Amino acid sequence: MTGVRLLLSKELRLLLREGTVILAIILPFVMYSAMGGMFAKLSSEVSRAYRLKGYSIAVVPGAPSEEQAARMIVALLRAQHANVRLAKGSPKALLERYTLVILVPRGFTRNLTRGLNATLIVYLRASLSKLAAATAAPSGVVGVLARGIGGGSRLRVEAYIYINGRVMSVEKLSRIVSAGMGLVDASIFVIFPVSSFAALLIGSEKEERMLDVLLSLPLPRRDIALSKMLSAIIVGAMAAASSIAGFYVMLAGATGGRSASLFYSMYTAEQMVEYFVAILASALFASALSLLLSLFTESVRGAQSITLIATLPALAAVFTVFTGIPVNPALYAVPYMCVVYASFSPLTGQTPAIASITAQLVETGIVVYVFVKLLSSEAAVTASATLRRLLRGRRRAAEEALPG
Repeated sequence: MTGVRLLLSKELRLLLREGTVILAIILPFVMYSAMGGMFAKLSSEVSRAYRLKGYSIAVVPGAPSEEQAARMIVALLRAQHANVRLAKGSPKALLERYTLVILVPRGFTRNLTRGLNATLIVYLRASLSKLAAATAAPSGVVGVLARGIGGGSRLRVEAYIYINGRVMSVEKLSRIVSAGMGLVDASIFVIFPVSSFAALLIGSEKEERMLDVLLSLPLPRRDIALSKMLSAIIVGAMAAASSIAGFYVMLAGATGGRSASLFYSMYTAEQMVEYFVAILASALFASALSLLLSLFTESVRGAQSITLIATLPALAAVFTVFTGIPVNPALYAVPYMCVVYASFSPLTGQTPAIASITAQLVETGIVVYVFVKLLSSEAAVTASATLRRLLRGRRRAAEEALPG
């Protein structure tokens, strides 16, 4: 056991002397801690939606014979402190003044009194940023009315969502959201490996002292950087193609091709090309950032830790879609968000995805420019030592600040 302790001590010292390893340890805690508020907000929004809090509700009798049933529904909802009124008019027109419209169709009362399935039609005005809450509200209507009417399992709701200028059923919206989240998750299997490969391009050469030899050759530093970027582009394109092909095979194998057909009925060919370009742009950014940050490492171990630092924002992008789709144009420039907008283009349209992809490519160009500049200077060799001195200086200052 003494030998194990000595070897373990040696391995830990080798790992922890890399400043990037320490950053990779700290960053997940910081990110997940910061996201705690987001999940608390999500839980609160879904709970409020299920209890119909914050909604202005109109109940519309679909025929004179259903007016009594409509008044009963209004009374039941008011008993739950809902903001509800009896109204007349078309649901689409009413959605300009109300956020939720309940239509009592002809035959609802007859079916309910005869013990048959009775269906209400619900129209909900929702925003892209609150998709989770939007899908919970129709269930809240069923819950409140089933307890009050006593129809139990006979009560049905046919729900439609008015979102981003379009009306679609809750079922279709749920399918698009599920497909979009699947595509966003699939991007992680591209971004992480490409970032790791790019980090190794620098990390292995620095550990073997080959970077100094490479930089001493009569080659323009720009060509060296370009060769590394081109290799990352090739790997990124292959990984993006593999991701899309694998996602299709998964869907086809799950239900004998029915899910795959349904998936491609939601996405046009242009939207799938857009998604491919978004993944490629994200992979390029991840690889360029990994190449840049790898200059501050000394070994393969340090370079591997860069992967987590360079791609951690991609995980944040994945978590953002749990609550809804961010609609603030300022978020178009956030790294890896182009994959989110491309994945949900059937809901958002193609403009946000195109704008976000363009911003991602511009950011990649900036990172490549900084990488080439550093590679053309002494920082290519001394960056890791400089980072280590800075971390030691901060540690020493913290120790001196301690009382006693």
